Amino acid sequence: MQSMVERLPGVAPPIQRSNSDSYADTPFVEEIASVEMPRNFSFPSIKMYDGIGEPDDHIAQYKKRMLAVALPKESREATMCKGFGSTLIGHALQWYINLPTRSISSYAGLSDKYVEQFASSRSLEKTSDGLYEILQHRVEPLRDYIALFNQEKVVAPECSIPTAISAVKRGLLPDGGLYKELTMYPCKTMEDVLSRAWAQVKWEEDVASRAKAQPNQDQRSARSDRGDREEDPPRKDPKTLVVGTGAGSSTGLKRRKKGCRYLPGPISPISQYQHQN
Repeated sequence: MQSMVERLPGVAPPIQRSNSDSYADTPFVEEIASVEMPRNFSFPSIKMYDGIGEPDDHIAQYKKRMLAVALPKESREATMCKGFGSTLIGHALQWYINLPTRSISSYAGLSDKYVEQFASSRSLEKTSDGLYEILQHRVEPLRDYIALFNQEKVVAPECSIPTAISAVKRGLLPDGGLYKELTMYPCKTMEDVLSRAWAQVKWEEDVASRAKAQPNQDQRSARSDRGDREEDPPRKDPKTLVVGTGAGSSTGLKRRKKGCRYLPGPISPISQYQHQN
């Protein structure tokens, strides 16, 4: 009856009872399992691996963290073997638990089995042909394009220098300053290309910074002009002083203030009589 229930689809497997000596089960041979861990040793913190992602990256990170800790030479390999399981979770931890007893005799053997198990999670190796697919978009700053190109170039180990130079030029905007310079003055090394690229980046960012600051400059200039106009006193029309022919007047002339010319005023009857005679 028990075996029939176990074969039914969708039924959880029965709980397996542990053996009395199962606490001593280990995937490592006696030469590794019997080595004592160093006193006051704590494993360095590291991102846990759950079976998804690049297994080689996890191995490299784990090895780097462990080698940064001062470990006695005689216990170094055993410590790396025993500590590796503490960096696994999920499906990866289940794989580690299911390793056959006494089947691992070295850290190299453990890492090889681990990478082989999770090989399907490895990323495809990049080739130099993929660099020609990296194109600078119209609104993309040159800094972002160069940074992306460098990231992709690092993961394409078989890429030659002439191929890299040709690919980075091909991806540039044809009306950009760097494309024109690389066309007129070809480079022989990637160092020369990057040197010219960063010079162009500085120029572009300086122009963008000045354009961004220009509206503020115009606003300050406009406020200054308005302030100058408000401080200037209004000009008044020059007043005229009339010296007429009334009582106490004998000139018969009308004149303006200082600096103005005289204008003839109304002629008195006496002056008119004298003029006729």
